[in-house]
Amino acid sequence: MRTLAVLSLAVGIGLAAALASIVDAILLRPLPVERPREIMRVFTASEGQPFGFVSYPDFLDFRKAKPMVAECLIPVAAGEPARMQLALAVTPDYFEVLGVGARFGRTFAQEDQMVVVVAHGSANDIGKNMRIGGKLYTIIGVAPEDFGLDRFMHADLYIPIRSYGDGKILEDRSRRFLTVHVRGINSGAEIAAIATRLEWEHPETNRGRRAVVLDELTARLRTDKTMPPLAGLLSALAALILAIACANACGALLMRGEARARVTAIKIALGASPMRLLGESLQESAAVAGVGCVLGLPVAWVVTEVLRRSIVLPTDFSISIAAHIDRRVIALAFASAMVAAVVCGVMQARGSLHKDRRRNHPHLLAIVEVALAAALVATGGSLWMGLNAAKHADLGYRADHISVMTFDPGQSGYNEARTRGFYRELMERVKALPGVRRVALAQSVPLGMTGAQKQISIGDQEEMTVWMNIVTPEYFELMHIGRTFDDRDGAIVNQELAKRVGVGEKMRIGGKVVEVTGVVKTAKYMRWDEAPRPYFYLPYAHNFASRMTLFVESDAEVFAAVRNLAGEIPMSDARMLREYFDNGAMFGVKVALRIAGVAGGGGLLLALAGLYGVVSSAVERRRREIGIRVALGARYEAVFAMIVRQGMTIAMVGTGVGIVAAQLGCRLLRGFVPGSGGSLLWASLGAAGLMVGASLVACAVPAFRALRVDPAAVLRGD
Repeated sequence: MRTLAVLSLAVGIGLAAALASIVDAILLRPLPVERPREIMRVFTASEGQPFGFVSYPDFLDFRKAKPMVAECLIPVAAGEPARMQLALAVTPDYFEVLGVGARFGRTFAQEDQMVVVVAHGSANDIGKNMRIGGKLYTIIGVAPEDFGLDRFMHADLYIPIRSYGDGKILEDRSRRFLTVHVRGINSGAEIAAIATRLEWEHPETNRGRRAVVLDELTARLRTDKTMPPLAGLLSALAALILAIACANACGALLMRGEARARVTAIKIALGASPMRLLGESLQESAAVAGVGCVLGLPVAWVVTEVLRRSIVLPTDFSISIAAHIDRRVIALAFASAMVAAVVCGVMQARGSLHKDRRRNHPHLLAIVEVALAAALVATGGSLWMGLNAAKHADLGYRADHISVMTFDPGQSGYNEARTRGFYRELMERVKALPGVRRVALAQSVPLGMTGAQKQISIGDQEEMTVWMNIVTPEYFELMHIGRTFDDRDGAIVNQELAKRVGVGEKMRIGGKVVEVTGVVKTAKYMRWDEAPRPYFYLPYAHNFASRMTLFVESDAEVFAAVRNLAGEIPMSDARMLREYFDNGAMFGVKVALRIAGVAGGGGLLLALAGLYGVVSSAVERRRREIGIRVALGARYEAVFAMIVRQGMTIAMVGTGVGIVAAQLGCRLLRGFVPGSGGSLLWASLGAAGLMVGASLVACAVPAFRALRVDPAAVLRGD
């Protein structure tokens, strides 16, 4: 029974530590900088955009108050042959303010421009040249391993922000694209005062815009609508797993106490005090918990790696959940082990001192284990059914048989005329491929990893930030969302934005007056379950962007052919449009489903082990009774049924309680996966069937062992 307790705690602590490492990575982990609590995030806020980016001119004014850094993550074509990588354009004092030094070489100086710090490299790379976006840079340093302020997107390169683009974007106060961090806990009032002054000095760009300064955790909670609920779900799963493991270990140690009842009775008769018995129980449970924790850490590492590697996003860039079993997770695992040791020790000592009631304890604990496991399985089943239902959600556009791939000729030194010529020729040649029906260009992909925004104003209304896309006329027909552009330089709005501005009316976009020429369906742009949001489209013919995505409607695979047609221009993010929904928009849900599957499987395994232990202990305890029954003529089938019936009573009661508890879990899931709660009935039936079938096996194995009892040996006292 001690082995069962150790293995139960090893599995429970291992799974809980793995879940804790993911919660830490997606929400709680401090920034990898010097004195991370001093780092605050700076936003600019306006109506409809409470947490916006910061323009470079505004940043220069803000940093007069406190040490401050700015960054902008951009895709670049780097290396020879060129391939798309993520570069972080940063201010010169970026590493200095954050208190981070280079692993090799040095970081930026104020006068640096055409230099680069790489994320992956060695001391031998210092001084080498690297072509980035058609320009030649010199490698001056290698960043620390696993460094980065973003939890998910990991830069390959760091470049000075003054070398970003043609420099015009750094002069435009209306172009807000920077993520800004300030060192200083009490910086909010000073920065807010500067924002108020800027609103008065630059009303054309800063009217109605204020500054918001938040600590890192608060910023994550307020700006991220997916990860906090996911972290809460994972924390609840970890707690349930630990509860099951702890109940299992308690039951095993109680049954071990029953086996040593005579020894305990002798100790009490000889004058052993309750405190001494408690101390012995705590000592034994601490040893069991300590060994379980040591064995559980490798389990945690394996589970973390499996989950981390199974999470795939629809992009070629370095985006992942950086979950690790670090010292903080290890400390949490040992703390959990100590809590389990105290609980198990107290329960074992209490059972020894209350001999008349201790035999009920393992049964009650087994019921609790089965109930928790049933709740996990039913909740996971509801989540899985909700995910399947979400796959049939109306996105507002077609997603099947469409291939997408992204190009950026500007990264290879192409100017606007040459870039337009490249796209025009590419579309003509791709359309001529066998099986291709339609071809279009768009700046961004619905439910993709990136998007574009513009500041617009309608009449006398206050300026607001609206998501938008630059597309060619073929885009609307290919996506089945409505009408196309005519020859005018206008804008097409979706039905939601059309509530504010209709066809023929005008709106100001970035200082330019544009007429609305059409209305199309409202679709899902950023999240699959988002509420209808305003959105508009601009024609590519009158609005230039170098980085564009090619949409190809075809029943055949076209990626290899298009790559050959593109020649020297690198292609990235080549995949089917459906993948942006399956692996991108459903990212958080799939993560939760995989983890719920692991947690549910682990909980089921622990519960079955506990049930098996209870039934095995009952068989051993009733060995003499079974032998006498058989000697008096009882049939083996009746003995088998008696033992299984005892175990299945525990399983049925626990399953019923667990299904009721799953009601609460599914209410929590409704906010995470809309529609998951509606599938609770079928999920509960499936969970009940699984629990009953698995419990029957767990009870049958020790029951078969009871059939091998020799009545003659029992009567002889052997």
